Amino acid sequence: GDGIEVEIGFRTDAPMNDLTCWVFVKNHLGMNIFGAESDVNGERPVGRPVSSGVVRCRIDELPLVAGTYSLDLFLGSQNMNVDLVYDACRFEVHPADVFGTGRVPHPYSGSIFWPAVWSYSPEEESVRDGVRIGTGEPAAADRPRR
Repeated sequence: GDGIEVEIGFRTDAPMNDLTCWVFVKNHLGMNIFGAESDVNGERPVGRPVSSGVVRCRIDELPLVAGTYSLDLFLGSQNMNVDLVYDACRFEVHPADVFGTGRVPHPYSGSIFWPAVWSYSPEEESVRDGVRIGTGEPAAADRPRR
C-alpha cells in the first residue's frame, strides 16, 4: 500500500502547449493494472507552454499484491504523442499484511488488493433478486404454487 512518485524529465526544441502525462502500472505479464492520466484526473501539471522541465506524478497508495511491476510513461501535447517509454522502470512489491489480519493477499486473487465489508445473515435471510444465494433455487416467495 505504499505510494510512489514518478518524475518525467523532458526537453524539446519547441514549447509544448497543453502538456499531458500518463503513468501506467503493469504487472509481470505486461498487462495494465491501472493508469494515472493528468488530463483525465483533471490536474494539468503545467498551465502554459513549456519546452523543458520535470513533471511529477505522486500516487499516494498503490494497492498492489506481491510481485514484479513496471511503468510505462507517456508525454503528450495537444493530443499528440511526444514520447512514450515502455517499461521505463521495474519494481518489486514484497508481501505485506495490508489488512492487519496476520495474512497477506494471495497473488492469484489478482494484481491489486481492495478492502471489502463482509457480513452474515441466517440462510432464510440470504435472498437477493429472488434466488437463494449459494443454491440457485428460487426463494420461497418466488416458487411456483401447486
